[in-house]
Amino acid sequence: MNSLEHDLRTSIAALDEVVQRISTVNQIVENIKEFQRINAPEKTETIEEYYLSEINKWILATDKKNAELEKKEKHLLSTQTKYLAALKKLKELENQIQNTTEKYNYCKSQIEKLQK
Repeated sequence: MNSLEHDLRTSIAALDEVVQRISTVNQIVENIKEFQRINAPEKTETIEEYYLSEINKWILATDKKNAELEKKEKHLLSTQTKYLAALKKLKELENQIQNTTEKYNYCKSQIEKLQK
């Protein structure tokens, strides 16, 4: 029984310490709030005005990002067009090389026939 009573008293003492700490923290928070209230300039802006200004900031930021994305998209399309044109030119050159090689081999075979 003494052990239970001792455990109960120890637990109550620990809870009292926690309550004391919480009370101290609450006092600190209240003092900070009071300090901020005293030192804060009077706000003339209403909640609606605040949210409207925040929405306007968001719209401006979004417009800026959209403009950047459009610029990047135009650059990407330009780059893709150049890339496709280069691929087409490369294919034409490959075909030209193949035709030239075939003509060379034909001429070479004709020369060999004439030499025999």
